[in-house]
Amino acid sequence: FKLTGHRPPLPWLGFRGIRRLDALIQPSWRILEFGSGTSTVWFSKRARQIVSIEHDRQWFEQVSQRLARSGLHNVDLRLHSPDDYASLEEADGSFDLAIVDGLSRARAARVAVGAVHSGGWVYLDNCDVQDADHEGARDTLLQAGDHVEYFTDFYPTYIGVNQGMIVRLK
Repeated sequence: FKLTGHRPPLPWLGFRGIRRLDALIQPSWRILEFGSGTSTVWFSKRARQIVSIEHDRQWFEQVSQRLARSGLHNVDLRLHSPDDYASLEEADGSFDLAIVDGLSRARAARVAVGAVHSGGWVYLDNCDVQDADHEGARDTLLQAGDHVEYFTDFYPTYIGVNQGMIVRLK
């Protein structure tokens, strides 16, 4: 929180979305995350493995240090250039959940659909943003999914409302 310098140990997603993900995630799951941060630590405490992709070197270093202090060893934190942000070698349906946040959301959503198995889930943060990148991500997920839930809510560290969506893949 900006006024106190304290940030709650929660993903920067809407509170309802966080509750839904907390109820959904199983300890055996593999999670793909585009955009690392407090969420990376939070997810790593709930799942078997996290592959987290980050583009900002300084933020990557901060998250790396946070993971080291937490003693968490189930995170594969990767630094990608902005041009290469939404790439993934193992887009093979082996993930149970993907989180699409950060850069290149339309491209990240397409990669997530290939990386998550049928019946798995993809969460898109800020799905209410009206620009071509977010609209492309929404369209990709709506076409690939058979069940959609929306979460419009306040979120940690900011005074503002956020909308996220989770889609179960066909």
